[in-house]
Amino acid sequence: MERRGIKRLYALTLLFVALWSRHPLLIFLTVPPFLEQLAQIVRDAPHHREQLIALLQQAGFHGALARALQHAGLEQTFTASRTASWATRPKP
Repeated sequence: MERRGIKRLYALTLLFVALWSRHPLLIFLTVPPFLEQLAQIVRDAPHHREQLIALLQQAGFHGALARALQHAGLEQTFTASRTASWATRPKP
């Protein structure tokens, strides 16, 4: 940039401004989809838990693990996480 007549200080300032202006855009593009996917995981967790319990009950030697999952008290956790404001917000 110095060869094109721009002083080094101005060139560095322009470079830093250009690089730092990308951060809000990157955050804007990645955080909302991440939160939506996380909310979907929380909404689907009870269904996946039931599938895991059924699979473990079919395998005879994993019966104790399936019973432990059934009685682990996860239902209250899933219910509480589903009622959180970020997990139940309406889709745009």
